[in-house]
Amino acid sequence: MPEAVDLFVPNRTIVEAQGQNQTRDSFAFPSLASADGVLVAVGEGRTDYTNPHHEDASAYYNDIVAGYVDSAESWSSFVAKVRANEWRAHSIFNTTTQKEHEVSVRYAPRPTTVAKGNKVFLLVGGYYQKYDPSWKGWIIFSQGFDLLVGEATKDKVIQWGDPTSLWPQIEPYAGELDLRDFIGGGSGVVMEDGTLVFPLRANREGSGFVCMIIYSKDDGKNWVLPLGMLPTGCIDPRIVEWERGQLLMVAKCNSSSNVFESRDMGATWTEAVRTLTRVQPMLLRNTLRTAEGVESLTTASIAGKKVMLYTQKGAPPGGSLRATALYLWVTDNNRTFRVGSFPWTLQRRLRLTHPAVL
Repeated sequence: MPEAVDLFVPNRTIVEAQGQNQTRDSFAFPSLASADGVLVAVGEGRTDYTNPHHEDASAYYNDIVAGYVDSAESWSSFVAKVRANEWRAHSIFNTTTQKEHEVSVRYAPRPTTVAKGNKVFLLVGGYYQKYDPSWKGWIIFSQGFDLLVGEATKDKVIQWGDPTSLWPQIEPYAGELDLRDFIGGGSGVVMEDGTLVFPLRANREGSGFVCMIIYSKDDGKNWVLPLGMLPTGCIDPRIVEWERGQLLMVAKCNSSSNVFESRDMGATWTEAVRTLTRVQPMLLRNTLRTAEGVESLTTASIAGKKVMLYTQKGAPPGGSLRATALYLWVTDNNRTFRVGSFPWTLQRRLRLTHPAVL
């Protein structure tokens, strides 16, 4: 197995932002996409913030960062570059603004990516908030729902275009369903017919969280928000296309991880009781074990056989009652095998082996 290397390391990885070299206090929700020979690592960078005029206005603001790996570069050369801290990430989306006595912070969690051809599509949800001194708290004053499209260049980096707000396209449907605070989850998928699909989580007024999808059949020009949703209380959606035209979504619903399917592009969802049957349930709050759920989900072809790969927290060998290991599973929907585990300490980083063996 080729040597592994850690990307997006807090207080170490250099992030180029507005001509300056910076670091981030933490990173979250890393993901990978591949476009025309460029491997793109995307994540949420977080920086602690304290308003000098209002000491109780502490928070963190985030931006979206991306780093690039040239698949033609020798792996040993890339590893040496990262370990010497010569590899750079780049801030590609940051809408935080600060005036003398006021700060506007964009809460933009869980960047969601999908690649098609030489392009990478990045969905950024969330909302804008500002500190209200009279209330001594942060208030939400507008929604954010943006799409960035990047294109691989000859220099083996991604050239990103300006963000495009998708809110005008979905606002009528969101208003009809009383939905707000849209964010992504996991990675998007490209269906066999070329349709781009992103999983979403939103907050439904008076009810709670719901999950759904948004899709585009014309390479990101126009987007459709179907009316179908998972039951209230479901979070952390993960999607794949299994059979042609069949979307599977795994989500954490109350005290369990449930699998749902849609064959009408998200207009309706039904529970798929015989699919991914080894997805383990989350345990109740009063147990010692950390709640378990599917962390990531994708499809692959291995020896000509289509399979699903997913990661899930679980207890390591030795009698531990806590889920301190991240396990990789593989299934063809008839048989399921646990491949191996990743150490707990790596779950907030992006550990990369050679792209050819991802």
